[in-house]
Amino acid sequence: MNITPSIQNFFKEQEVEIVLFPSTQTRKFLEIEEFVDFFTNEYTFWKNCTDGRLNDVRVHFLEIYNRLNIQESNEDQIVNHLKATIISAKINDKLNPPAMLGRTE
Repeated sequence: MNITPSIQNFFKEQEVEIVLFPSTQTRKFLEIEEFVDFFTNEYTFWKNCTDGRLNDVRVHFLEIYNRLNIQESNEDQIVNHLKATIISAKINDKLNPPAMLGRTE
């Protein structure tokens, strides 16, 4: 993803915060680079898990990772991908898989 100053500003305006299930701890991301690094690390942690429920977790992080690494130069398209990625990142509770994080930090 081509991260321009306007994309960075867009991300900051979103006030991205996710729940680190299964705890109730939350994580705020002030910078898009921090968000990308976090989910890249999660993808790396889960990428070899292919059995049963763990595969659902892997697929969740793979989808986020792929969206964050899209090769797109149109800023409107980047914003659309980023919006979808933020929504996916926030779907992480006991009612919506994957309901766990690798705690890779």
